Amino acid sequence: MYRGIFGGFAALCLAASLSPVTAFGSEAYLAESVQRVLPSSSLSNEVVPFNNTDKYFEFNMTYHNATSATGYRLKEDDTSLYIDIDVCRGRPQMFVDGAVNDAGSKKRDCTATRYRASVTGPHRMRNNVNEWGFSHARLTSWNDISDQAYVEGYWSPDSYRYANYLELPGY
Repeated sequence: MYRGIFGGFAALCLAASLSPVTAFGSEAYLAESVQRVLPSSSLSNEVVPFNNTDKYFEFNMTYHNATSATGYRLKEDDTSLYIDIDVCRGRPQMFVDGAVNDAGSKKRDCTATRYRASVTGPHRMRNNVNEWGFSHARLTSWNDISDQAYVEGYWSPDSYRYANYLELPGY
């Protein structure tokens, strides 16, 4: 199917004496266009996320009931949040907040269940950010049981739907 679409596009460009790159002005544009068309195919059940770039986070909560959070990032699909914890001390609760923009307007806890940062490694956190009409997500932590808590690692708002990562443990 894709060869037919792309082949027809290439033939059109050749007929107009343009290369596919010249037709759109840049190779990057062409690559992005093809990348965005291909994942929507009904030939695959896997959702390919667009905002799965891992970003570093560090939550250093130095007193009981302290909270810490990342900034809001665009969440483009209904997959779980990806979190890869390198260091965790104190077992704080972890949340996924949703908002309508990157400033945090109309923010709400969208976490699907209760999670604790008690293990290291890659995990996922189920959430309802998109399902409840929000477009942005952030990772939040609450030090609810100890005098100090520390969590460090990487996260992204979207993940691969069928990734083999376990859920972050709960209570």
